[in-house]
This record gives sequence, C-alpha cells and structure tokens, in this order.
Amino acid sequence: MKTIIYLAASALLVFGCANPEKPAEEVAPVSTITFPYTPIQDISDEDLLVVLKSYKDWETGDMQSLRTAFGDSIEYNGWDATYYTGPTETLLQQWAPLRDSLSNVKIDIAVWTKNNFPDKGEKNITVWYTETDTYKDGRVIKFDMHDINEVKDGKITWYAQYRRGYK
Repeated sequence: MKTIIYLAASALLVFGCANPEKPAEEVAPVSTITFPYTPIQDISDEDLLVVLKSYKDWETGDMQSLRTAFGDSIEYNGWDATYYTGPTETLLQQWAPLRDSLSNVKIDIAVWTKNNFPDKGEKNITVWYTETDTYKDGRVIKFDMHDINEVKDGKITWYAQYRRGYK
C-alpha cells in the first residue's frame, strides 16, 4: 500500500511541475557542437536584396527593374551552355523574347547562401529554386535551378545557371 502512495505522490510531483503552456517538445535544444571553422560572412543584406529582387523582377516580367540589378556589363553562363560577356542591355534583349513568350512565371525559392571568397575578391550569392513557366500557348514547364550571382559594388556582374530537368 505504501508503494502505491509513493508512486501516486511521485506521479503528482512529476506531472504537477510540468508547464502546461509550453510542452517539452517545443523547447529547442541548445547545440554543444563547436565547428572547426567560422565562415566569413561580410556580404551585405543590400546585395542579397539586389539578387532576390532580380528573381522577383523576372517573375513579374519587369525587365526595366531587372536591368537595375546588373552592372553595365555582365558575364553569363547559361544552363543550356550559352555564354555571353558584354553589355547588359544586349543580354536583356536576348532574354526579352523568352520572357514575352510566357504568360506566367512562378519562382519558389528554396534557399540562398552568401559565399565570400576574399582571396579572389568575389562575393557570390547562390540561389536554389523551382521555376514554373506557363507559356502563352498553354504549355507548362517546371524545373529546378541553381544559380550563382557574383555581386560587385551592389550590382550583379557574373551570373551562372544550372538546371535540372523538366517536370
């Protein structure tokens, strides 16, 4: 009988001290891991904003605003093995017919990273996303992209794309 009383009292003590407003599974564990390296992260949020806004401009079809994201000249490595280096206006003229053929573009950003290579003087913002293009003729193409945007003086000056298949 004493055992039952002790068990009941123990149960009351354990359950009575629990915080009903904050279950234990909501408390985030504190990491005790110490990593051997610390990344250099001196890429500004303004540079990140320039890059992310360029994706929104493509999505909405605002080619004039998209132009403001790029420097006067650009180097571009396309997902389809195209290569361009020269005035940004010329590249945007090449892109315009493709964008004009689309009735809708939906970009779902999965993640972005800021990559700093101080020994090379490079600051890259890498973006992974899924793009769904709806053409004016009704075709819909969905694909995954991985882009690298090099930013210098607040402008994208080098841009490389990698694409994974059609869905």
